[in-house]
Amino acid sequence: MERPQDTEDFHRAARSLLEASARVGSNPLYVQGAGGNTSLKMGDVLRVKASGTRLADALVSDVFVDVSLSRVRQGVRDGAADPVAGAALGAGGLRPSIETTLHALMPHPVVFHVHCVNTLAWAVQPAAAAALVARLDGLAWAMVPYCKPGLDLTRAVAAAVAERPADAPADVVILANHGLIVGGADCAAVEALLDEVAGRLRVAPRPAGNPDRARLEEIAAGSGYRPTRRDEAHGLALSPAAVRIAASGSLYPDHVVFLGPGVAVAEDRAALDRVVSASGALPFRPVVLVPGAGVLVPEGLGEAGEEMVAALAMVVARIPDGAGVSCLSAADEQALLNWDAEKYRQSLQTSQTLQPR
Repeated sequence: MERPQDTEDFHRAARSLLEASARVGSNPLYVQGAGGNTSLKMGDVLRVKASGTRLADALVSDVFVDVSLSRVRQGVRDGAADPVAGAALGAGGLRPSIETTLHALMPHPVVFHVHCVNTLAWAVQPAAAAALVARLDGLAWAMVPYCKPGLDLTRAVAAAVAERPADAPADVVILANHGLIVGGADCAAVEALLDEVAGRLRVAPRPAGNPDRARLEEIAAGSGYRPTRRDEAHGLALSPAAVRIAASGSLYPDHVVFLGPGVAVAEDRAALDRVVSASGALPFRPVVLVPGAGVLVPEGLGEAGEEMVAALAMVVARIPDGAGVSCLSAADEQALLNWDAEKYRQSLQTSQTLQPR
């Protein structure tokens, strides 16, 4: 019997998935670092991005894994602790995405899950659901409260999708404090829908001045910190509103996983020394905002971590000055930091994130 992945239709759809994934993954307004994932269903095959890989590399590296769609769905129905265990088709060292169950339960042949900056700027605000009604008018959409990524999120999204008519499922799902899911019949339709949603939710970023690099270097000298290399990331510290919002707490999971919980604020070297002392026993040293000057990061922070700092700056710059924000709780943060699935994803990025201390 011919397998779906051996058919010409599957090869054509799989190629479209690679091309669309590379485009979406190369857009920092949609995906940062190893975040985000895409998938394709055909027959009993679910082709989904592998954990810890980068969508931007889809055309040059092996970043996808095939799993049995029916087996994953049955595992979810049975309440299995890990519905993806044993579902992989074929050999290989890659592990399916943390969000594989989410992709499996979405009814669409193609699903993209991204950490869209413009979406996040809305999705961290307490009144987001009401505010988005007009902006998303005419689309089949739903909003889901924050849940831990993985199985908890899958069940919440499945419940939201089930509330709509079976012949008109939610093609757009806004994830509070997390991101955006879009689904459709093929990659072209899903990519177009993603662009439409991002366009409808677009917010002009708050203007930011230039960092005071001399002051940052002076404060950081010999501390184990350095100025961030991303110019746009310094905007986190260059307006009172940005400092207030960024210092409120952790806004979404990838910040916690790759940078540690929250950020710190230090006006001078004495305050920075207190931050270093207070974080001495922690696995992460926090990103530090120096109001009016810019952003300091631990010296061991690599490119993936730099991307996450820049992403936070892009999100914060799109949140209105007076807006409230909802942050992850301490329990939410600990659930992410102690989660084996996220430790695995982070281990694949070791050279690009904070080095263990």
